[in-house]
Amino acid sequence: MKTMALNFRKHDLTRRLLLFIAVLLSGGGLYFPRAVLALGFAAFILVYFPRFKLSLRRENRNIHLWILAIVGMFLLRFSWPEASSIVMRLSNFFIGLALLHIYYRDHGDTLIPDLIWMLRPMAWQAVLTPLVYLLLPFVFLDVPIGEQQFKTAFLIFNFHAVLADGGMLVRPDGFFWEPGVFQLYLNIFLFLSLFIVRNNKYALLALLGVGATQSTTGLVIAGFLMGAATLDRLNAKRPGSKWQALLVIALVVPIAAGFIYNNLVEKVEGSGHGSTLIREFDLMTGINIIQEYPWMGIGFSKDNYLAAAGSYGFFESELGEEYLEERAGTSNGLVQLLYSIGIPLGLFSLFCVYRQTLMPHRFIFGTLIALTLFGEALGFTPFILMFIFSGMQRRAPRPLPARALSPVPCNE
Repeated sequence: MKTMALNFRKHDLTRRLLLFIAVLLSGGGLYFPRAVLALGFAAFILVYFPRFKLSLRRENRNIHLWILAIVGMFLLRFSWPEASSIVMRLSNFFIGLALLHIYYRDHGDTLIPDLIWMLRPMAWQAVLTPLVYLLLPFVFLDVPIGEQQFKTAFLIFNFHAVLADGGMLVRPDGFFWEPGVFQLYLNIFLFLSLFIVRNNKYALLALLGVGATQSTTGLVIAGFLMGAATLDRLNAKRPGSKWQALLVIALVVPIAAGFIYNNLVEKVEGSGHGSTLIREFDLMTGINIIQEYPWMGIGFSKDNYLAAAGSYGFFESELGEEYLEERAGTSNGLVQLLYSIGIPLGLFSLFCVYRQTLMPHRFIFGTLIALTLFGEALGFTPFILMFIFSGMQRRAPRPLPARALSPVPCNE
């Protein structure tokens, strides 16, 4: 029987399925069992890429040292609750490193097409979910998961939150646990649309998707991307770029700025004030823990976090000390990076977000990821780790493949 060779050209669908599984493991909804997804990822690797092996070459040395340092700190403060957490994190490390290996072995020229293949339907999913619920609310079924009540139609149109003043206008979750995670992938699609394929129709679709989530973080990131794209076009030498940029400034920026401002006011003063208090509590509690455990952190265990937060929590908050009993973790991925593995390794990880070599416009893409981490604890998930690990590699950044630089026709 002939053994399948590691030929990515013949396994586009499998590679894209692996990417989708990694994305589901990086913020996917609770109705996707993590253990099943992780085993599915490993199975696809073994069956379709039988010659797959993680490289131990010198260029990956920093990644291996980073992982070994985390394992070493775990052994120094060993506890059984921490043991299960470190196993889960190590599986995330493996999947993130495997993804990086796959895309580098394919010379890095398939990641952008794979992301567009996956994210364009997600943008339609975001835009259509509120409309489908508005027109056909009876097709949605209630799915209780923990203490939350999710609603789904065909396991595609999913939500659990309704806009405070939006009546029947719901906030789509996509395949993720909340709109704040969904916005990350929609904004990555916006980034690709604006800076890589330069497709205005894709960009408009991505903007509508981010707007549908009503995520404050997502709207701020979208505004940042639009501003950066406008400056890019003003500085470009391509014919018509400056007029296109001026048109965006005149029409889109004021609308987007008003939308963002209203959302921020709602979160600070309106019915969304509770969300602001939660994020304030998580930020200040995380900072207090970092001050007490600056070098090695407290690890990944929820028990460790609850114990540390019980001693150093931000109890000046309006939420009060009793809020901690209902809180199983933090919403702030930046402070999580620092209090979990300490300031040295945490800051190095954040630096590598900006040093990543898989996407062009590294500062813009790195800021997109960093702003998302400020509101979502995604720093140790496989998809984000793929980019962090690429920044740890000792290799020169490669130029973007020529086909990715070619604009996609707007009539697609």
